[in-house]
Amino acid sequence: MKTLYIHIGTPKTGTSAIQDFLDKNSSRLKEKGYLYRRMELKDFDRNMATVDEEGNLCFRLFSRTMGTVGKKRNGFFLHGDRGVLPEDNLQILQKGLEEVKAWFAESEKIILTDEGVWTDFESWDYGRRIKEFTDQNEILVKIIVYLRPQADYLDSFYRSRVKWKYQSEDWETYLSEEALMDYFGVDYERRLRAIADVFGKENTLVRPYEPALWKTQGKDLFSDFAEALGISDISGCALPEALVNESLSYNQAEIKRLINGMAGENDSTLSGYTKLTRNASLLCSELNEDEVRYSYFSAEEKDSFMQRFEEGNRRVAREYLNREELFLSPPRIFPKWEKDPLSMEEDIVLYFGAVTRRLYEEINRLKKENKELERHSLGNRLHRFFARIKNRLRGKKASGSARGAF
Repeated sequence: MKTLYIHIGTPKTGTSAIQDFLDKNSSRLKEKGYLYRRMELKDFDRNMATVDEEGNLCFRLFSRTMGTVGKKRNGFFLHGDRGVLPEDNLQILQKGLEEVKAWFAESEKIILTDEGVWTDFESWDYGRRIKEFTDQNEILVKIIVYLRPQADYLDSFYRSRVKWKYQSEDWETYLSEEALMDYFGVDYERRLRAIADVFGKENTLVRPYEPALWKTQGKDLFSDFAEALGISDISGCALPEALVNESLSYNQAEIKRLINGMAGENDSTLSGYTKLTRNASLLCSELNEDEVRYSYFSAEEKDSFMQRFEEGNRRVAREYLNREELFLSPPRIFPKWEKDPLSMEEDIVLYFGAVTRRLYEEINRLKKENKELERHSLGNRLHRFFARIKNRLRGKKASGSARGAF
């Protein structure tokens, strides 16, 4: 039967790494009967084409709110864009589904991936529309979702939002925003129920995100994801060589958070500034690779926070995994991060140095670009043209004088 696998996150569970894995191994996956393919820009409104902060061609997502989405997230059309009209959203959804329908001529199994489906699932009527489309075309939908302990999820997501300039509020404010927590879907039981009500509990494949446990079992994220697809052997597949979505250190996240507050979140004129500050923060985080691993939660705070979800997580484990506990690995306990003037002082100096270095590199790039523009400018081209004519005339005159002398 035709089967559509939709990987929906959650965010901060290796989604970028999974997308990179799928992209690198699309040919091998096709040999195994699974089709993963990037969506072509030609199939969508050209106004959606843009360039991300690293210069890569990608789609514009949440035009004035959430920046861009890389082309490896081929399921971007499965959830709405709050920056456009509802009818435009539906048109984009329909175009994407029609393209997927054409893909089934090549393979019985298709893979789509985009973590935005998880965060936006309860905000849109997309689930029902997708189900109607797949039922009409006799396509079975399988939803793959990874879950990690809610405290770790929010800790990591907070630093990610700071990195991408979506967050300037401090940790306590962030944690107290109930609407934001609802959007993130930290109540796993409720969000899974909404998904299962549309696609069926038996078609909702829950995968606990537990790298430490996988390591003891001789597995990793990629073999676990392949297992969810029904693939038992990924030997010979290319694995991502490095982190696909690097995190900021805690000190650098605090510096970047304060910098974020200096610029409006939706001010597109500051995209270059955002890129500069983010790259500086990432560079400094790389320089401090040996930094002690921290958490925004103390051990007591983490335990108290996780108790809010204890019963719901247990019901998820019973209903989707047929076991008593959702997470089998013991909770990871790290020292609570707090501002330390001495350590912050060193990181501020590093940040200042990184920013000046980036500015120096950008100034040199612009100088070279300016020289090229000058060299190819109309005025310079005309100047060189007339100089060549003048030199030829001089050469002819000199040649004629030499003949006259004889």
